[in-house]
Amino acid sequence: MYRAIYTKVNAGVQTNAMMLRSALPSFAPTVQAKFDFEPLTDDMCKGCLKMNEGTQDKPWKLWAAEVEKSPLYSNRG
Repeated sequence: MYRAIYTKVNAGVQTNAMMLRSALPSFAPTVQAKFDFEPLTDDMCKGCLKMNEGTQDKPWKLWAAEVEKSPLYSNRG
């Protein structure tokens, strides 16, 4: 679930960054900036995976606690 939420958030951030990049030449034609896409290295990907695996349970436990406290939740199992 958290990946779906943050995928949406990150897509919005990327969209805004791309709009700002496309507007840059008209506002500051003398600014020389590098905007080439640079993919993550293998080490960066490994670090991201380690961080994601170590933190993904935290939001789930919080969300589960919120649902259990909600009067709309009923566990009849």
